[in-house]
Amino acid sequence: EAAYEIKVQLDDNTVCPVVEIIAFDKELDLAILKIDRKTPYLEFTPEQPKKGEQVYAIGSALGLEGTFTSGVVSYVSREIEERGQSYIQTSAPLSPGNSGGAAGQR
Repeated sequence: EAAYEIKVQLDDNTVCPVVEIIAFDKELDLAILKIDRKTPYLEFTPEQPKKGEQVYAIGSALGLEGTFTSGVVSYVSREIEERGQSYIQTSAPLSPGNSGGAAGQR
């Protein structure tokens, strides 16, 4: 909020300016950003994971770069009344910095 410049650091330590904010959700602390560089990425799928599937969380947990954790899906569509949203419950450890990171399933 109120930033005049946004940059992202890639896994090879290259720093790229963000050219567009495609989408964001302030409440979820999540954004989709565009940079002028082709990079490998994970594709989004419309399918929900299944209970028992392996999942991963990648990011910079607690400011530590390159954090990778794994776990399994323990519940799909967990409702939390106070928030009015549906969540996927996993056993993958999440800390500030990787909770918004990419998640994949195998």
